[in-house]
Amino acid sequence: MTARGAAFVFRLAFVYCLLDEKQFRTGIGPDHLHAAKAVWQYRLDSAYSLFQTVSGTPLGDRLLALLANGPMKRNQFTDHLAKPSGVIVGELNRLEAAGLVRKTFLKPVGAGRPAETWEIASAAANN
Repeated sequence: MTARGAAFVFRLAFVYCLLDEKQFRTGIGPDHLHAAKAVWQYRLDSAYSLFQTVSGTPLGDRLLALLANGPMKRNQFTDHLAKPSGVIVGELNRLEAAGLVRKTFLKPVGAGRPAETWEIASAAANN
């Protein structure tokens, strides 16, 4: 959506030049380039507003939204998302590498393995 900006701006400026009866014979002028650049900037802004994500992926954004309510155990994510556990864990690991979330382990009461819990990294820094 945002690739090849220079080529797009040039082509659009050329079209504006062809439509401009006054400067048709003199070539592309600054007004044509400014107008084409404004259209390109609008296109960039539109693409960004449509496709922006906080984490970089829609699944990452959904995981962050769940964690906004507080820490969650790893097995709780599958209750909220229709994704395989491996996909969820892979995305959580990616978010952890990006510094957005933090993994901790809670000691069990009695015997057993520690529970893997996840929380937003800024909340983890406050604890």
